[in-house]
Amino acid sequence: MLIARIAATAKREEPAIPVQLNIPKPRSGEQNYLTGGRVVLEQARNHQELLTKYGLTAGFLDQTATLLDQYETAIKTKNSGTSSHVGANAEMQELATEVQRGVKLLDAFNRPRFRKDPEKRAAWKSARDVVRHTPKPAEEPAKPEGDSANSAA
Repeated sequence: MLIARIAATAKREEPAIPVQLNIPKPRSGEQNYLTGGRVVLEQARNHQELLTKYGLTAGFLDQTATLLDQYETAIKTKNSGTSSHVGANAEMQELATEVQRGVKLLDAFNRPRFRKDPEKRAAWKSARDVVRHTPKPAEEPAKPEGDSANSAA
């Protein structure tokens, strides 16, 4: 982050500077990164005059604050979307269970009804089997290494 580089440059030239900016790693978690960014921003604002002397441009801290706000909004949007997805998935599971109950009830009526008609009985058996999960496609078998050389010849 530019602010940390400017602070490090200032600290090398003036070791007594009270600026100590520790930026968390981006992979430390969204909330830790956001909180760390806000702490760095606040420290930089407290020492803005000094950091400007070493290259901090006017308006940069305001731009950084805006970006942190946008990042926080994006985190909230993502979390809200995840919650909605989880809720929708639970609702779909409940509806699938309800549909299966209805199919079982229909099966109780249709088995005796289609007992003497093999074509309708077969059609009903096919229709009543509700797939609850989409099956995963089968993986392609790995080709032996020697095959590519043989096919090119």
